[in-house]
Amino acid sequence: MLKRVRKNASRIAAVFSAVALVAALTMGLVGCGGGQSTSSGNVAKPEKIVFAWEPSNSGSDYEGMRDSMAKAITEATGIPCEVMTTTDYNMTIEALSSGQAQIASLGADEYVEIHDRNPDINVAFVLSDKEGKLNPVSYYSQIICRDGEQSKYLKADGSFDYDKLKGEDYSFVSLSSTSGYVIPATIFAQKLNYDNIDVFAESGEFFNKVVMASSQPLSVYQVASSNVNLASCDNTSASAAYNVVSGTNGEVGCVYEVQSGLEGELADWAGARLTCIESYPVPAVPFCINTSALPKEVVDQIIDYMTSDAVASNTDIFVDPDNPAHKSKYKQSTGKVRFVVADDSYYDDYRNLIGKK
Repeated sequence: MLKRVRKNASRIAAVFSAVALVAALTMGLVGCGGGQSTSSGNVAKPEKIVFAWEPSNSGSDYEGMRDSMAKAITEATGIPCEVMTTTDYNMTIEALSSGQAQIASLGADEYVEIHDRNPDINVAFVLSDKEGKLNPVSYYSQIICRDGEQSKYLKADGSFDYDKLKGEDYSFVSLSSTSGYVIPATIFAQKLNYDNIDVFAESGEFFNKVVMASSQPLSVYQVASSNVNLASCDNTSASAAYNVVSGTNGEVGCVYEVQSGLEGELADWAGARLTCIESYPVPAVPFCINTSALPKEVVDQIIDYMTSDAVASNTDIFVDPDNPAHKSKYKQSTGKVRFVVADDSYYDDYRNLIGKK
């Protein structure tokens, strides 16, 4: 069994320790003052619901998407929903764990870690496949390099050569990112016979230089700017930074071009071309609810409405992929794409992959 990244585990543990302390203090104050219990069996309706988004979905490009999702939550519950954006995955984890946010978009790895520590945090719904069904594969974790350099990392038969990774400069997204670190590092360890994935997280260990880019588009930037040779990123959030030139987004051999008109670090790299040289399937991103922070009736209202035809037909959430005016992660490419109900068992295959089951 592979050992998980100690840094990530310790950060999540620290978050839960802090949350436990706050909870203990709060319970003590309630006990002294005779306030209302906040146990999962007797949760008061909040005055507002806070919807937290991880860094990859917290950029300005997705503001309309986030606001539309918050509006849908309000329509479902009658309770005002407020958006929380974050600049670090652990901020999202802490917000949901503490009850500061009641619902959050997380990665599979973050969800598995949080649910193991706090079973009150559950997956509520996920994005369907193109047929509107719950599919074990939702998107892809890909390795990209600058177009024209792919032959350096391929064997004679065109397959990826894992041995060629050693000594390169590499960008991951963050230690908490499912597609941007955990899955690729786990597979690197399996292919290269390491029993611990920590070795891939530190400069001067396996890789010459390691950069934690903090978001999927910024991992693209690290390669486009030649700061690193290779990067891990997904084919959904990262696609906000590029257009597909040839091939299928997320599949081996696909060629990308950095978009023009981007803000921030990528603004100077429009037209830079990248290619996908390896790709791994990833389960759907979970929308998670802290069920100890909301009454059951409100949880049920959220799940029922977010998986309804009304939301599936909302063109501010599920956008026309040919209409660039409104950006969203969720594309209505077939007329059938929607959010679907999922439960904890949906992530069992992922747990097997990372050695958590």
